[in-house]
Amino acid sequence: MGPGFLYFCEGKTSFNASYAKDYEVKMGGNYGDPDYVEHVFQYYEMPTASNHGFIIPTARNTMNERYGTVEDPIRGGTRMHNGIDLACSKDEAAWSIADGVVTDATFSSSYGYFVEVDHQNGYSSLYAHFNTLAVRAGDRVSSGQVVGYCGDTGFSAGYHLHLEIRLNGVRVDPEGYLPKLERSSIVTP
Repeated sequence: MGPGFLYFCEGKTSFNASYAKDYEVKMGGNYGDPDYVEHVFQYYEMPTASNHGFIIPTARNTMNERYGTVEDPIRGGTRMHNGIDLACSKDEAAWSIADGVVTDATFSSSYGYFVEVDHQNGYSSLYAHFNTLAVRAGDRVSSGQVVGYCGDTGFSAGYHLHLEIRLNGVRVDPEGYLPKLERSSIVTP
C-alpha cells in the first residue's frame, strides 16, 4: 500500500476498508491488502479531531494562506481572504471535516467547483477550487468522506484547497476550529 495511502488517510478519524478502496480506485491499481494497511496503522499515529470535532480535510496539514487581510497574488494589493488555503496536489482527495449534509455542489466563477456541507449546530464548511466533485447536493457525508479532488478552478493562483467554516452563517477563522496546522514559509504571520 505504501506511504501514499498513509498520506491519503492522514486526518481521517479512523481507518476503514472503504478508504483503502477509494485510494485503490483513485490510483488506478491494486495497492495491497487492507489487512496489511490496518497492521501498518498500529505503528502510525493518526491525527485526531479538534475540540470542535473537525478534522483537517487534506492529507497534508500545511496551510499556504491564512484567514484575514492578505496580499492578492492575481490583482495585486490586499484583500480579505475568508478562509484558509491548504496544500494539496492536483486531483488529491479532500474530505469533509465532519458529518453533515451537502447543501451545494456546483461551479462559481470565484470558487470554481465547490462543495458546501451543513454540519448542524450552526456550523457549515465550504471547500473550493476542485477539479472534480465527489458528491451532490442532498448527499449525507461522514467525517473523512471524500467530497472532491483538489484543483485550480475559479479565482485561483495554483493547486490548493480553499476551506471556509461558518458559524450561524458568519465566516470564522478555520484555524481556530481545526487541529493544529503547519504554516508554510509563504504564510505571513
